[in-house]
Parts: sequence; C-alpha cells; structure tokens
Amino acid sequence: MGEPEYAPSPWEFVADHVERYLASDGEDGYEMEGAPCVILTTTGRR
Repeated sequence: MGEPEYAPSPWEFVADHVERYLASDGEDGYEMEGAPCVILTTTGRR
C-alpha cells in the first residue's frame, strides 16, 4: 500500500509553507513566524 496523494491546502500561505518544508526535507519551514510548527497528516474522516 503506497502513500496517499497529497492534497495542498486551499490556503495559499499554508500550501507554500508545506511545499517549502517538503522540498527541503525539513531543513526549512519548520518554523512559522518564529514558532515551531508541526505538519500533521491524517487519514480518513474523524
């Protein structure tokens, strides 16, 4: 079973932030406005 397809956020600033994080393998984009952040992936409905 492979990884599900990533669906970017409809909020441009969030989509840009996640793209930067993924492209740098976490070297860039681990902070937002000076605060550490977490990129959370969920599966299914809750």
